[in-house]
Amino acid sequence: MNAPTFLILAIFLCLFLPFSSQINAESDLIKQVCSQTTNPSLCTTTLVSNPKAASATNFVTLCKAALVSVIINAIDLLSYVDNALFNDPKPELKEALETCVKQYNYAKGSLESSYMEIDLDPLTANYDAKVAGDGYTYCEEALARTKVGDPKLSAKNKVGLDFVSIADSATSKLPN
Repeated sequence: MNAPTFLILAIFLCLFLPFSSQINAESDLIKQVCSQTTNPSLCTTTLVSNPKAASATNFVTLCKAALVSVIINAIDLLSYVDNALFNDPKPELKEALETCVKQYNYAKGSLESSYMEIDLDPLTANYDAKVAGDGYTYCEEALARTKVGDPKLSAKNKVGLDFVSIADSATSKLPN
């Protein structure tokens, strides 16, 4: 190997190898979080598709990015139920949907509190993320009591709980 070729190869390796190990470290963070969720596939897809999560080099950054995704999901679900109420729901579902709006507002507030606590109090951040799931559970219980239910909303509740699981797992990795 002649000197210019060796020099180019050496420069390439010096530039690429540190970047390569950085990618593996980031993937390891996401794997550690997603392996402890209720839906690892959804978690991985969500975090890898989020540029801030995918480029996170520590759990604090990853946690913040993950919580933003989870809060967006909660807002989308709240909007879905608000629209269902606005569009004159079946009378037997109206009370359950009103319960769901209250519970989703609670869940969203809990997730927002979790985000605000990340740097200040990681244990409280984890607690707030974990209890956000109660809102989805109480909504589902209200739907079940109607005896007619709403399969589409129940499916969205399940996904919402999977997103809360991402927040719970991510915040559980924060340094104390």
